[in-house]
Amino acid sequence: MCTLDAKDFVSELMRAPERLVKISQMPEEERRGAIRALGYGFTSRELDDYICYYADMLRDDLYLGEGDFRDIIMKKWGNCLG
Repeated sequence: MCTLDAKDFVSELMRAPERLVKISQMPEEERRGAIRALGYGFTSRELDDYICYYADMLRDDLYLGEGDFRDIIMKKWGNCLG
């Protein structure tokens, strides 16, 4: 099975976020397993690095409500990836 990376994760979040939104609503200790079950294999550091590197592009393409989108993503998903 191919392991999906942080870029794939952000792409899914932009295209069709339904599965990931459901995961973000789970208790933090359950999120990692749910993300891994979808085939994603990145770490919180890899997610943070990708978001920081593409911050300007993502800010235009990915609206997540008020606040810094990087902080929102890392709070919802990054903390549980270890």
